[in-house]
Amino acid sequence: MKDAIRPVGEHSTRRLIHLDMTRDRASLNKSDFNNGLACPRCLWFQFNEAESLPEQTNEERFRLEEGKCVGQWAKRLYPDGVDLDEDAEWNAAIRETQNLVKDRKTLFEGAFEHGRAICRTDILLPVGRGKWDLIEVKGTTSVKADEHPLDVAFQQHILQGCGLKIRKTHLMHLNGEYTRKGEIDPGQMLMMKDITAEASEWLPVVREQLPRLLAIVDGRRPPSVELGKDCQDPLGCPVCSKELGEQDLIQLYRGKAKAWELLLDGHQWIAELPEDVTLTIPQQVQRQALRDGEPYVAQEELEEWLAGLRYPLHMLDFETIFPAVPMFDGTCPYQQVPFQFSLHTIPKKGANAIHVEFLADGAGDPRPALVKALKKIGSKGTVLAFNATFERKIIEGLAEAFPKDAPWLKGILDRMDDLIIPFRKFWYHHPGQHGSCSQKAILPAMMGVDAYAQLAVSQGMQASQAFYELMSAKTAAQRKRIQKELLAYCKQDTKGMVDILNGLNQTVAG
Repeated sequence: MKDAIRPVGEHSTRRLIHLDMTRDRASLNKSDFNNGLACPRCLWFQFNEAESLPEQTNEERFRLEEGKCVGQWAKRLYPDGVDLDEDAEWNAAIRETQNLVKDRKTLFEGAFEHGRAICRTDILLPVGRGKWDLIEVKGTTSVKADEHPLDVAFQQHILQGCGLKIRKTHLMHLNGEYTRKGEIDPGQMLMMKDITAEASEWLPVVREQLPRLLAIVDGRRPPSVELGKDCQDPLGCPVCSKELGEQDLIQLYRGKAKAWELLLDGHQWIAELPEDVTLTIPQQVQRQALRDGEPYVAQEELEEWLAGLRYPLHMLDFETIFPAVPMFDGTCPYQQVPFQFSLHTIPKKGANAIHVEFLADGAGDPRPALVKALKKIGSKGTVLAFNATFERKIIEGLAEAFPKDAPWLKGILDRMDDLIIPFRKFWYHHPGQHGSCSQKAILPAMMGVDAYAQLAVSQGMQASQAFYELMSAKTAAQRKRIQKELLAYCKQDTKGMVDILNGLNQTVAG
């Protein structure tokens, strides 16, 4: 039998509460079930004090919409299928499903309930004599072994409880190697894997855990949990994260498992960890910075790295969209498609930065115009990005898509450096970074001000969503507002890099 407690992704905060109107008792869907395995305490709050949970985020809504888009393309592979209304009243949906099952129709979004467990099946396909194939559609490019078979097993348990004979179960997902050429070909874009054996291994877990989770939901008070075990991701849990208090041990650099172990031993503060606690070198630096109340600086290493930068320095940042279903010819599922860049160039040490920017108009493939605009970057000097793996990948993709421009694009790659290096190597660590090496943690720690706080767009995912809005904007006023917000955000990213670099230079200068 599989372990009931398994690695899971982010907690869902969708607060979808399902009630059987005839019994006035909650029913669990597969998301509820997974949430219960991730944190039983969060599950209790979801059904009993839902108002205390955060609303669904824009990012969660965006991911759901992407998944629905993939699902709509999957349905095209079965033109005779009957699509049930997802928004229909639950009991009416069950009755309609039962009638269609009797008629042996291929079903989309079939509604089933068994033993206070409910599901909507993506595709239910009649096969042979009285049997069915269950097809779960996921907007991923592969089968997630610790997640998808369990989702399918949960549905299979319900269907079998309703009297259906399931022959095989399948996981349909995106083909990561599919490249769009003209109209989308769903038969090539989607691929299917038989996971009958894998799902069968999870069936005992579903049968064992359902009663336990339903008992938790029915309980008068939330269960107690052991952080890092019963609640597997307390920092991402909307319930347990609130109960961690102010102790900073949870911010131990790359030490999540270690942090839970130390918390259970009674420790709360990184600065107070005794010397006999085994820590990595970065964790030791983090502890020292917190004890001193000031940045830790490895002077020699930092000076050497800064001396290796060549002026003019070009601070570069891209913003991208990454649609599940490719929007443009020559792109693949989830390929990062750049639509914007910001460039701050410092001609020589101590000089003011010169700013150049580009934002696509939202009409068609943004890459040709972006490549043309990117030629404004100088042919000499170091090109700096923050966590440059991303920018490198974007430029490599552009070089592949536009072979005529590949030589100078690859020339950019040859002189790229990464501003995250001094922080990831802990040559500089500010106690205000809270154990993070992200630009959005470093900048306010060094500068004392959160420059993103007043921006309408303040995160990369928000920028992606804003560009989708720009592509479909109906009015000039809407387009102007979105453009202004996107330009301000991307400009702040490279201006922040200039500020960070100046801060490092001032540090080594004393």
